[in-house]
Amino acid sequence: MTKTKQRVVWINRNIVRSDRYVGLCLSNDALVAEVKRLKVNGTLTWPSSEYASTWHLKSAEHGDCSIVCINPIDGTRDEARQTVALLAHESVHVWRAIMEDLNEDAPGSEIEAYGIQGIFLDLIVAYDTLRGKTRTTKRKKK
Repeated sequence: MTKTKQRVVWINRNIVRSDRYVGLCLSNDALVAEVKRLKVNGTLTWPSSEYASTWHLKSAEHGDCSIVCINPIDGTRDEARQTVALLAHESVHVWRAIMEDLNEDAPGSEIEAYGIQGIFLDLIVAYDTLRGKTRTTKRKKK
């Protein structure tokens, strides 16, 4: 079983310039600690074992934040695929929050596709970082 790091990894915001911070969290303990650090009032509910959730928060010090919460899975290939699918799903929620921040009702389909793709890739890299793995975007030579 892989040891999961107990923290939040914040991803970059370079597809569409936004003041919103986006982070990934793999444990309730890390979420509670981060919400406390951000000085956000309220209690957030950790998702059940098969699901993920995205919390959109406002921090007095840091402004708008979205924290994607997902339970890490050690298991079969199908379970790994489910994790990837959940990260893709949550990427759309983050994208829509960014569009709301920008008062954008109808982004073009291509910019939307690139935006969601960028968020999704960054979430996968953050997931691997928290799981103690590395991922490269370069293809290996045969």
